[in-house]
Amino acid sequence: MAWGGCDALVQCLVYWLLGQLEDEPDVLARFAGIYKAVQSAGAAASWALAASPSVKASTQAWINVGLFVTALPPAALLVMRTPALAGPAHPAHPPKDSLKDALSSEVLTSSPAL
Repeated sequence: MAWGGCDALVQCLVYWLLGQLEDEPDVLARFAGIYKAVQSAGAAASWALAASPSVKASTQAWINVGLFVTALPPAALLVMRTPALAGPAHPAHPPKDSLKDALSSEVLTSSPAL
């Protein structure tokens, strides 16, 4: 039950961070798709670890804790770089930073010719 609660909190944080990166729905959809792809890959790895008889449950728990702690510094950096809510002193749409430019580059936006 506690792992489910932790998962829900982390997902809320990630979706909030994604929402702070961009205002355009198509770019936000791409970010969400990338996030869900990484999340699905992590779920596949966790199922593979759980199926292995040589990996104990405590080892799996410590892997989760290690991944979470490893993800905290980049998340904190991203939160600190997130502009304050739009108000009189802040522009409604802050300029794009290099992370948004990199994630919304032509490589991710172009689709293969059919």
